[in-house]
Amino acid sequence: MRMRHTLGTAAGALVFALAGPVTTAQAGTGTLDWYSGGGNTGTVDNPEPHLCYELSDPEEPAIGGFNQTVFTATLYVDSNCRYTTGGKVLPNDEFSADAAVSVKFEPTVG
Repeated sequence: MRMRHTLGTAAGALVFALAGPVTTAQAGTGTLDWYSGGGNTGTVDNPEPHLCYELSDPEEPAIGGFNQTVFTATLYVDSNCRYTTGGKVLPNDEFSADAAVSVKFEPTVG
């Protein structure tokens, strides 16, 4: 009986070793680079969809940049992603804005 238990445990360990641990990994999603009128710059690296990212200080908002992500970026005039600038930035496209303080990324449709 003990031998059967040992063999079962060894077989289970072998299956786990061959399959590897179960984890969820997300590939890199790209970067969004921005700049302000005062010369400040920043980057949002590998953003996740549906989250709000603050770009800059509201006193010196982002006025341009480049969306190198796999997502469509929506720019906002507030730091909580409530009030849009009216602009959406497609992947691999540059943008200019009057005053972008935050950004939210959404999967690109079509």
